[in-house]
Amino acid sequence: MSLLAKVQGGGFSLGESVFRWGYIDSNGALVIGHGYDAAGDFSEGLAYVGIKSGWFFNRKMRFGYIDKSGRLQIECQFDHAGNFTEGVAPVRKGKKRGYINPAGDFVIEPRFDYANCFSDSLAAVRLDNSFGFIDHSGQFVIEPKFSQVRDFSEGRALVEVNSLWGFIDRSGELVIPAVYSWALSFDDGYARVWKNDEPLWIDLTGNEVAGDKPK
Repeated sequence: MSLLAKVQGGGFSLGESVFRWGYIDSNGALVIGHGYDAAGDFSEGLAYVGIKSGWFFNRKMRFGYIDKSGRLQIECQFDHAGNFTEGVAPVRKGKKRGYINPAGDFVIEPRFDYANCFSDSLAAVRLDNSFGFIDHSGQFVIEPKFSQVRDFSEGRALVEVNSLWGFIDRSGELVIPAVYSWALSFDDGYARVWKNDEPLWIDLTGNEVAGDKPK
C-alpha cells in the first residue's frame, strides 16, 4: 500500500465537536475512514489510534494500534501510546509506563513515570523526577540522574546539567560539557547549539564552528 498520512475530518453533533482522524494514501484518497479521536503516524507498520468512550465530561480515551489496512491489531486498552521503534512501543496503563511488542504484550513492565521511544538501542525514561536510559531488557544502562534529556542520536544524547545543556555518550559520560543555553540533537555529524545566545555548530567531539553547517 502507498504511504499513508493521517488526516482530520468531521463536524459537530449534539453541540460537540466530532472531528476525527483517518488516513489518506499518497494520491490523497481516503483509505482508512475518520474513525478515531486521536491518531499517530505509521511506524514499523503500525499506528496508534485513540477512541473515546463514555458521556461528555466523563469520556476517556483509550489507545490501541492499527495496521495499514485499518485493522485493529492491538485493542484500545492503554491510557497513552507512542510509536513503535526498534520493535517496541511505549505505552501507559494507569499511572506507569512500559513497552509492548507488536502483539500487544508487555516486554518491559510498566514501572516508569515517563518513557520515550527507543533510539540507538536506548530509551529515555523517568523515575522519581530524574531521567536515565534503559536498554531493551529494561535495565538501566545510564542511571536516572538528569533533570531533562533528549533521545540518543549518532551515539550522543542531550542532557541538562545545572540549567545548561551538554552531551553524554552511551556510557553516560559527559563527553561534551554542559555549557550551552540550548541545543539540538546530532544530525550528519553536527549539532546546532546556542552559547551566550550565539548559534554555533559542534561536531561529535565538541569542536565549535561558527557560520553555516560544515559539509
